[in-house]
Amino acid sequence: VKLLSAEAIRDALERLALKLAPPEEHPIWQCLIRSYSGLADLSLPSWFLCGLLTAPSGVLALVVPQTWLSRDYARITRYFFLRFFQPLAVVQESGQRWFHEALVPVSLVIGRRLPPEQTVTPLRGRRRTFSATPYVEIGSSAASEHSHVGRAFVGDDPEGEFSNWLARGSGSRAGVALKRVSWESQRDEALSVSQEIHWLRQLEGDPPGGIAATVSSSAALPPSVAPLVPMGFLNHTQPLTCEPIRVGQGLRTGCNAFFYVDLAGDVVGGDSLPVLTSELFGRRCIMVPPTALKPVLRRQAELSGLQVTPDALRGRLLDLRGLVLPEDAQRNGVSRQNRRRTMPESLAEYVRSAARTYLVRGQTRTLIPHLSAVKPNGLGPSEGGNSPSSHGGDAARMWYMIPDFAPRHIPSLCVPRIIHDAPRAILNAKPPLLVDANFSALWCEDDRWNPETVFAIFNSTWGELCMEALGVSLGGGALKLEATHLRRLPIPIFSGSAKGRLRSFARAALETASTAIGFRRHRAKIDRIVFSALARRQLSSGEINATVEKLTRIIRALRAKRRRNHHDEATEEE
Repeated sequence: VKLLSAEAIRDALERLALKLAPPEEHPIWQCLIRSYSGLADLSLPSWFLCGLLTAPSGVLALVVPQTWLSRDYARITRYFFLRFFQPLAVVQESGQRWFHEALVPVSLVIGRRLPPEQTVTPLRGRRRTFSATPYVEIGSSAASEHSHVGRAFVGDDPEGEFSNWLARGSGSRAGVALKRVSWESQRDEALSVSQEIHWLRQLEGDPPGGIAATVSSSAALPPSVAPLVPMGFLNHTQPLTCEPIRVGQGLRTGCNAFFYVDLAGDVVGGDSLPVLTSELFGRRCIMVPPTALKPVLRRQAELSGLQVTPDALRGRLLDLRGLVLPEDAQRNGVSRQNRRRTMPESLAEYVRSAARTYLVRGQTRTLIPHLSAVKPNGLGPSEGGNSPSSHGGDAARMWYMIPDFAPRHIPSLCVPRIIHDAPRAILNAKPPLLVDANFSALWCEDDRWNPETVFAIFNSTWGELCMEALGVSLGGGALKLEATHLRRLPIPIFSGSAKGRLRSFARAALETASTAIGFRRHRAKIDRIVFSALARRQLSSGEINATVEKLTRIIRALRAKRRRNHHDEATEEE
């Protein structure tokens, strides 16, 4: 099969939009098609294609990975669905596999295509016209031998009974968890998670006064978890994104095998330090100027507690922005004004070797300078004749120069993206060190929040429950917790004094407890503040203890469920 390139897919979608969509919708379609991320897989343009093929008032039903609710690149999908469709139902598998060969859980998404006189109105300008949408999770206990809902609905037509129950039913059925989410909540969440993205401003403009621009937290947790938390708690929360707390992903070098090295000895003074290269380059020792080595947290195994310890990190990032190969210095006329020095020969030979090295991924062999995430750094080895000015600055950037660091690369806190035990937030060192993309990154944009306060919330019993509930279960019993999940995490609305007390308690706990287990002995004071904010009143010690016990039972059940699913999958394979 000859597959289209990513750009050819966009072009084909644009042509189809001009052909199939009503003329008044053309500007909307063009903006969406031109704006979706190049990192998206084919499922995203498939959504658009199916939307184009659905006639007004027609019903579209899609079986899609559950990542449509969590991936960063899927934010545009959620907006598209609400812009062009009335959501009728979202049905998700939980603890089973509807398709045994599928590696990820899936959702059934159903919507009715809206007429163009409605779609041309931005979401912020629409009045309430739709009833709440049923969001359902179906567990394995609901399934019979011949139907995924055969035990929950025992008639001759269990699927038909299930459909009727979705339309008008309430309460619970065995293995079936239901919640109804208002259209306004869905709209506000779709707008909130994309509020800083250019395509949303182009399609929606700036939020006018009186129109909600934040998400309702009543829909924050999955339907299997939300009814279990104490009544009213979710009504007194708001998503993390509503505060000046930002979440992103750590540093992606584009080629860790080249940019990451390990210290080969103690850090001592001198003009250069010995480091070991990766296995790709034979773990050979090279000498590198200390100014070109930045400490970096790469893996969870490098952590010994709840705060990054610089002395425990042996990994270093090669930061060659201030150095050039001797031949590049001559070619591009690097001068003292450019503040770039010629790199020593040992390091230069390593860079030259990397320029000749192919990285093999499956059936693909690519020279390191030509890797998709490395090539944008600057000139490759075959582009030396290009004008340096075309790359900005006094001298051309080269492929071996890592891009400038952003706040997400040196965050105040980080959370592992793949979790095998309990989810937790890690406080960065001071000053903050680089954090790899194996972690989600968090930082505060102004002084209304500080890292210790955010750390306290994430490592409270409430924070642990939310992270466990929002993550996606992976094979092997692991939990995948992405930046998009964390942005949806519902946090209480705190007073300034409550934030100050959280900060003090977190600092005191960190001074006396260096491990996660030790910290748990100190978080009762943090839980008291968090739960009192959720209840909007001062809770007694008895109420706090009862709440901790209740939420801990939910956490244990969720953790046991993802581990049990792994055991069930392994048993089926045997």
